[in-house]
Amino acid sequence: QREDNMAVDGIVEGTDDPKIAKKQMENVISMLEDFRRKMDREGKAGLTEAEQRELIDDAFESDVWTKSMFEFRIKCVSGLKELTSTPFMVSCVVDIMPVLFAKKSTPSDVKHQMLLLTSENDEAVVERTWALLLKEVTICSTVTGLSKTQDTLKEDHSTKAYQNLYTQLKNISKEIIEHFAKNSSENSSKLKEDELLQILLKVLEETVTRRYSVYAVFIDQWVSKQAAIKSVNRAIPLSLDQVISEVWTFMQRLASLLVESGLSKVQYDPANMLFAKEDEFSQFFDLAEETNHRGEVRRLALDVSPIVKEGSFFSFIHKSVLEFLVAKQMRDDIVDCINRTR
Repeated sequence: QREDNMAVDGIVEGTDDPKIAKKQMENVISMLEDFRRKMDREGKAGLTEAEQRELIDDAFESDVWTKSMFEFRIKCVSGLKELTSTPFMVSCVVDIMPVLFAKKSTPSDVKHQMLLLTSENDEAVVERTWALLLKEVTICSTVTGLSKTQDTLKEDHSTKAYQNLYTQLKNISKEIIEHFAKNSSENSSKLKEDELLQILLKVLEETVTRRYSVYAVFIDQWVSKQAAIKSVNRAIPLSLDQVISEVWTFMQRLASLLVESGLSKVQYDPANMLFAKEDEFSQFFDLAEETNHRGEVRRLALDVSPIVKEGSFFSFIHKSVLEFLVAKQMRDDIVDCINRTR
């Protein structure tokens, strides 16, 4: 029982969306069970009421997401709101929102990005710049401060808030460069004031969650969970990581072949051989092949992939999943080609 009735409020809020309501209830049950096991395992049954309440609050904050919390956190991850325009995308976002929310920018990411955008000769500049940024509480010393900074940088450049922030960053850049100009022995950096300012603006911008990333996380979560469950007791000499890798290859190649053939679904019946080319899709659906356990690997890949079977027809659960997998296959092929030419 909680004074603000957050759990009850969350369930009531979610009644207009059965998927969210169901997800909330599953999370509540799972969180309470995990909490009970943790208390038993760590021998914390004797905690004071205040200590128990603090632990429960933390658990709710991490694991139980009410409808209003979903809406707020969707707004916190830049670009995500635009990805909830279809029922399928809403379902995706509800399932993977905790993962995506954990990926949003944090203050430590700012320093990491600065290091990536500069050379090893600029390390002293980065360290001193980072120290100054941390002193400016309103810029990025906290997650809240960073979030406000990101919001400001999205505003029109003529607004007072943007101009004030821009001036702050410009002054920091100027102070840093002037310091190392007077103390050249401390650093061999060739960075100029304008270059440092542009780096600061870049690293403080909010990373946009692209549709590609949403599908990548969604499918990875799907495959990993299903593989962990369904690969147990299979007569396949592959580790879990190898199974997941095989499944990704299976999905991407099947999706590519479907698009090349102008299809969104395929009918496969080994008994009747319903293909124009006899072996065109057998590499995906011939479950009887015993060589190197190929038939069993295909069966497992079909079981753990986001693929549905209706009668003798196979298709991905949504056309957008098919499109993502084709895009990923093209991206992987391009990267491989570039790496081979280096």
